[in-house]
Amino acid sequence: MSSGDSTGHVGTDPAVDDLNVPFNAGDQAFIIVASAMVLLMIPGIAFLYSGLARRKSALSLIWVVMMSFSVIVFQWYFWGYSLALSNTATNGFIGNLDKFGLRNTLGEPSPGSPLIPELLYSFYQ
Repeated sequence: MSSGDSTGHVGTDPAVDDLNVPFNAGDQAFIIVASAMVLLMIPGIAFLYSGLARRKSALSLIWVVMMSFSVIVFQWYFWGYSLALSNTATNGFIGNLDKFGLRNTLGEPSPGSPLIPELLYSFYQ
């Protein structure tokens, strides 16, 4: 990783430098597969709820599960991850918005393990 350039910017250019060098490919593959399995549970929950309901409201329950999942994903990636797992917070209860919108998470090691990138860690969480 470069320490700076003539304009004073610190960091690397992802188009030039390989950001995956410090991370383990096997660990990344495992987290991606585990995340895909977790995402497969969402339609399963929708089908479970629709199967437990009466026939006329089954499709509505599938719609409710998918829309609530969409809202949760939106809030998690914009401010939820930063408030839950920010490592620059001043207190131990809630984080700050330092990583709002997953800013500055591309090439950073995750707080859970230095072997996977923080962006992948946020996807798994």
